[in-house]
Amino acid sequence: MDIVGPLSKMTRSGKKYILVVVDFATRYPEAVALSSIEADTMADALLTIFSRVGFPKEVLTDQGSNFMSTLLRSLWQKCGVQHNWASAYHPQSNGLVERFNGTLKMMLKTFMNQHPQDWDKYLPHLLFAYREVPQESTGFSPFELLYGRRVRGPLDLMRDEWEGKATPEGESVVEYVLTFRERLAELMGLARENLARAQRKQKVWYDRTARARAFATGDQVMVLIPVRKNKLQAAWEGPFKVIKQLNEVNYVVELSNRAHHRRVYHVNMMKPYYDRGNVVLAVCGHWEGQGDDPLVDLFPGTKAGSPLEAIPLSDQLTRAQHAEIRGVLHLYRQLFSNQPGRTNLTVHRVETGPHSPIRCSPFRVTGKTAQDLEREVRDMLALGVIQQSSSPWASPVVLVPKKDVSIRFCVDYRKLNAITVSDAYPMPRPDELLDKLGGARYLTTMDLTKGYWQVPLDADARLKSAFITPLGLYEFLTLPFGLKGAPATFQRLVDQLLRGMESFAVAYIDDICVFSQTWEDHVSQVTQVLDQIREA
Repeated sequence: MDIVGPLSKMTRSGKKYILVVVDFATRYPEAVALSSIEADTMADALLTIFSRVGFPKEVLTDQGSNFMSTLLRSLWQKCGVQHNWASAYHPQSNGLVERFNGTLKMMLKTFMNQHPQDWDKYLPHLLFAYREVPQESTGFSPFELLYGRRVRGPLDLMRDEWEGKATPEGESVVEYVLTFRERLAELMGLARENLARAQRKQKVWYDRTARARAFATGDQVMVLIPVRKNKLQAAWEGPFKVIKQLNEVNYVVELSNRAHHRRVYHVNMMKPYYDRGNVVLAVCGHWEGQGDDPLVDLFPGTKAGSPLEAIPLSDQLTRAQHAEIRGVLHLYRQLFSNQPGRTNLTVHRVETGPHSPIRCSPFRVTGKTAQDLEREVRDMLALGVIQQSSSPWASPVVLVPKKDVSIRFCVDYRKLNAITVSDAYPMPRPDELLDKLGGARYLTTMDLTKGYWQVPLDADARLKSAFITPLGLYEFLTLPFGLKGAPATFQRLVDQLLRGMESFAVAYIDDICVFSQTWEDHVSQVTQVLDQIREA
């Protein structure tokens, strides 16, 4: 059983919830419109249903406060009913009623357009229509399995009238009961066969992607928990500790050190937690940094002047695989640098229409901030990223402190962005990218060094990128951070770079991932991607 609602349309009698009950044996559904979901209201509705079909041996619900209330627990105890409940945030445990909920909502949505305030009066009619349709899993309609005969619906009445069938003579009660028992036994036997066949078919489909998982007491796990501000979104939180295993799929997890913060979670909502302090998972990792030789600081024990040796390789690779991938990286050693290159595949443009140039005054800087600003400008001049300018455009500079006490050089392009025409190029969805590479056995990640600075600006965009400082006016030769449309330009560039390789390479902005099932394919595909990067 479950609760549907609150529905968007309240009836004239104040009904806005539906109590839904589905019988596991026959798939026969019951639905009662309710004005509230308080425990006493639900208890009355359940007794109305049980007075017609009898008391069940077991009920399965979610862990809603109404189902777990003292009144409902007392009702189950007095009536000899065993109460089972689904795992937290795992509605698949009660999938039978959840699927019926979806069907009922779809029927109500269609029906409520014509009768928005009277849907509770017509709810029995919708249930009648559902009950007379054969179920795919059992092969029979829920009505037929419950009552042992086919229901006479509107179509049957019309058919009898068209065919002029006479009403058959009545039979004795004894004959009816005996016939009914035989018919019901036959139906249940066939239904069990059909259900077993359907379950085998469903199991084959489920097992294609299912993987057995188990956790031991004391294991550290991450748990998929809905976000507080939006229950429709969930995020992995943790690590939490497994207290005990209840059965094959349910575990008690301690969310904190207090006992009342222990909850039962389904194994599908859990994944093992790995402390990645000293673990390298990728084949090629990121080693971009700043300074004369940042690799020595990033990877202790690395000899200066050997950046390829500093690229981390997974411990799960064999010595032969290590040697093979090192050989590939050596062939492309000129690509590995902490200095940005310059692509010839595209240029960035800034479309502002007929708008006149915008000029802002520089922000005041003093002391150490002035020294930091001078150093940043000097470094960018040395890299060929900027040049002195005589542009009529000018945006101010902001130095933003980072967590490591260093500063980030930013240009305040808000006024320029406000008049810039948007670029509608789509950005990839991270969840879709993860779905593509989720089944791979080998992964290589690459990060383009200062990616934006590898994209040149056209002549007009250079003038509009100009920024003003107490040291003078400068303009960018390459794509700066903060310009409207910069992510779209860069994503278009990377998509163009990887065109034809979508089956084994994906990218989000300047992060590229190559994924493969076999090692031989992976080496070949990494080589193809590096070839494309070298050509660009």
